[in-house]
Amino acid sequence: MKDETKETIRIVLIMLFAFALLVLGNLGNNAFRESDVADQERVERYEDRSESAQNAVSELESGLSDVAEQMHGVGKEIDEGITDVGELREVGVRIAGASSDIEDSACRIEEGIQRIERILYEAEKKDCVLEDCGGGAGSSNSD
Repeated sequence: MKDETKETIRIVLIMLFAFALLVLGNLGNNAFRESDVADQERVERYEDRSESAQNAVSELESGLSDVAEQMHGVGKEIDEGITDVGELREVGVRIAGASSDIEDSACRIEEGIQRIERILYEAEKKDCVLEDCGGGAGSSNSD
């Protein structure tokens, strides 16, 4: 197996040497110069495409940055909205408590009015009884 590996290495080295000779032999050849021009054109196209790709990436980064800022702003607005909803809930609880207090006060006022009406009714009844009892004396004094 070692002999096969050595033989494979020798063949590879010979092929590399032959390739190097071909490359060196073609340095002065017009075909190499034409290839060089074609390679130069490819390099220029690559540079143009690379520049276009870099510009596209820059625009994409800028767009993503704008989107990130907008998302951050939306997040802040959502937080503020949640805070506002919490505050409105607290106000609603206070209003409900105040409404209950107002209802209790209205009940007490109504009870007070009913007591006053009973007192007035009782006073009118007593006044009628007094007028009936002292009707003759009261009518002679008023003439």
